Amino acid sequence: MRFIMWGERRQALNRYDLLASMLYANEGVIRDRTVVQKLAYFANLRLGNEEISYRDYFYGPFSKEVALGLEHLASSLFIREIVRKTPIERYTYELTEDGMYLAAKAVEESPREHDVVKSVLATCREHCSLHARPMSCAAKIHFMLEHEPGHDPSPPGMRAMALDFGWNMTDREIDQGMALLRWLEGTGVAAWRCGSGASEYLARP
Repeated sequence: MRFIMWGERRQALNRYDLLASMLYANEGVIRDRTVVQKLAYFANLRLGNEEISYRDYFYGPFSKEVALGLEHLASSLFIREIVRKTPIERYTYELTEDGMYLAAKAVEESPREHDVVKSVLATCREHCSLHARPMSCAAKIHFMLEHEPGHDPSPPGMRAMALDFGWNMTDREIDQGMALLRWLEGTGVAAWRCGSGASEYLARP
């Protein structure tokens, strides 16, 4: 049994399977909506679901399909959305009992794809503790270099390029993002489609 919603075309790992796989790989819980978006972004670089698209957003690449997937899973009672009232709203997502059962089935049917998701999540957990800021910085840098492959990938060049996308990034944020990208690239789980300049920059010590 799979997470197939009405009108959804079956494929190797649809957006619902992807979200369920991510939660399942982290003991059924992921804190922070931005973290969910960025994990999905990195995992989908390898999985290549073309029905999941991204646009630039304040916190980095954003997918409407992933956001709607979360809403549909929550309304179908496969995941539980918990909102904490702080100065800004914080969201936590948990698989329900039914969601955990179906997630296990989806993982069983797509073990290779789940391994990709596990590797991405484990790398982000080990090197940034699944904190939203470094993950957002890494996703922003990758998104920029993918869309502007001939651009100067040095820190000054990326600061200037970030402004074109509406992002004001500091040198520290660029360093954090590049460090995480290097770790992700080292796992072999991400199909980095950046230009040669980005590859050269990632190879720097």
